[in-house]
Amino acid sequence: MGHDASLGWLLCVAVNSSSIITSPLLSFFEETDPTYAYVLKGYAQLSLLRDIVEVGNRGVAIQRAASKSTSFDKVTVIPLLKDFASIRYEPHSSKPYHDQCAVFRPLFVGRIAPHKCQHELIDFVDAVRSIGRVPLELVLVGHFGDANRYKSYLDELVRRSGLGRYVKFTGRVTDQELFGWYRAANAYVSLSEHEGFGVPLVEAMALDLPVIAYASSGRPGHAGRRWHPDFRQGAGANCPNRY
Repeated sequence: MGHDASLGWLLCVAVNSSSIITSPLLSFFEETDPTYAYVLKGYAQLSLLRDIVEVGNRGVAIQRAASKSTSFDKVTVIPLLKDFASIRYEPHSSKPYHDQCAVFRPLFVGRIAPHKCQHELIDFVDAVRSIGRVPLELVLVGHFGDANRYKSYLDELVRRSGLGRYVKFTGRVTDQELFGWYRAANAYVSLSEHEGFGVPLVEAMALDLPVIAYASSGRPGHAGRRWHPDFRQGAGANCPNRY
């Protein structure tokens, strides 16, 4: 995303490090959404940096295409510099562990937004309801604002489908709570249409949680082997992408 600080003070920059910026052409944000303006600003600021950086690096290979659009000549792809193995030893909340009855718990971590496709996860739970007679409990961890229209849509979808006991929205959580949800889940499931890197997928794998994900944006490049990319057409019946 772009930022409000002026770049005029930059006289010489040796390295420009940037994560993936959502393309404004992908229609993930309404033009009235404040995020849309920052997406446009981000691309404009990349163009400004083009003339003063010597080397640019991007967190994922898919960003090379965006680099070409802003004419960076030297682009190096590096892994995300985070010690994911250490997550195993981080303190975690044990609260989610104490279930009154058995549940199969798919988990998704990410802000509540249309391109994250939480509605498709809810549709999946509506279609399946249980696995081996064990009821599903979809847990959606992620921030949502008070005026989030998409969250209101999801609430109505849950109400209309009678899924109140099958879907849980946690809102924003602490790191300890997040790691607790990872440990309490049976699988990490993502149908998101666009991710820059997808840190939760790697966090889940670091905790030995099976990951099922739609093969979009940067995920096939860092998450491993995959199956057919359009399994979402029949998520309840077809074999999903499993990384």
